[in-house]
Amino acid sequence: MYRIKQDKRVEKSAELIVNGLYQCVQKKDFDKITFSDISKSSGVIRSTIYRLFDLPLDILKFDLDQTFQEIIKSLEDNPHKNYLCIVSTIMDGTH
Repeated sequence: MYRIKQDKRVEKSAELIVNGLYQCVQKKDFDKITFSDISKSSGVIRSTIYRLFDLPLDILKFDLDQTFQEIIKSLEDNPHKNYLCIVSTIMDGTH
């Protein structure tokens, strides 16, 4: 489970934590990653990570939920645009 409020500081912390998780995945198997590893990679203290997420898997779930919300919003905002183009743009990080 994750607990991300609509607060700029919390959102920024969550973004740093997500990026830290992806840095860790490049070095370690996912099931071996700890919050300490993520803290070192992200620069976010462990207590903040524990306050926002229960497990490393919840960080991944949060990021996927954010991506899906962006896709849905893009589809709603651009109903005539090719959905594959929207998904590709979001997944490439060019949104």
